[in-house]
Amino acid sequence: MEMKRWLTCCSSTFAVAMLALCISARSQDIANGISKVNRTAIVAADVDFQRVTMSRIEELEQDPNIGIALRASWERVRRTASSHDVPSPQPVGRNELERFLRLVDARLKVPVPTWWSEMTLTAQAYSRDNIFFLSPKDAPYYQSDSGILVPKDLTVVRSASGVLIATSNKYQITPKVFDEISHGTSPIALSALVDETRAFVAIHTTKGFSYRLFAIDRTNTSVLWSSQVKAHTVPFGVYSGFGFHFVALVEKGELLYVFGAADDSVYVEAFSTDNGTNVFRFCTSI
Repeated sequence: MEMKRWLTCCSSTFAVAMLALCISARSQDIANGISKVNRTAIVAADVDFQRVTMSRIEELEQDPNIGIALRASWERVRRTASSHDVPSPQPVGRNELERFLRLVDARLKVPVPTWWSEMTLTAQAYSRDNIFFLSPKDAPYYQSDSGILVPKDLTVVRSASGVLIATSNKYQITPKVFDEISHGTSPIALSALVDETRAFVAIHTTKGFSYRLFAIDRTNTSVLWSSQVKAHTVPFGVYSGFGFHFVALVEKGELLYVFGAADDSVYVEAFSTDNGTNVFRFCTSI
């Protein structure tokens, strides 16, 4: 009986000690701006960047998760803007913007669209939570003969036999598949990349809303996978004006990078070319 009591007491003491240790670890993570103890599960949304110190931001810029690293660097940019609303927009810190773009180059190691970098440098702010971007004078999109807005390095032609998409490679999407990926409607805008075996197509609007990214098998014209590009996920109905939204797809190795920019956000996301799994996400508005 005495042994049983002793074991029960030890178990209770151990449990209390472990609970205290967990609370201590969580408190330390919260102090560092991290809301979850499990580092393997951390994504950019788990970090309260507005609470972290500048020294901690510098550490997070080296985080293995590219989304966290870019968001940390963007926090430097945010902090050059006013913490409260101002009557007229002010440019944000140029040095911090250039530092952010250098980190993008260093961490992604892929060709970054020139217009994406140029638009990032146009950032202005009414406050830290209201940063916007200007459309480049030389807009990267044009209205194709099909009536769809597309990148200037892309040709899109609609006919009875389907939709021809031409970049460095050409691919004709059958009417059936095009109806499937466009839900039977006429898209406002699209961006695409065609390699030797697949066509990647992003159908989006002129606002920074979330949209779908598709991979199509060129040999049998079937849709291999589709994934959601979150972009600036804002509720429909809170966005006024025509707006603008540009998208570029860049493939390197086993990853497909989606660079996007709208008047209210700049973002980049990466997906597995094999199955569409998202690898990381970053958006200035999140």
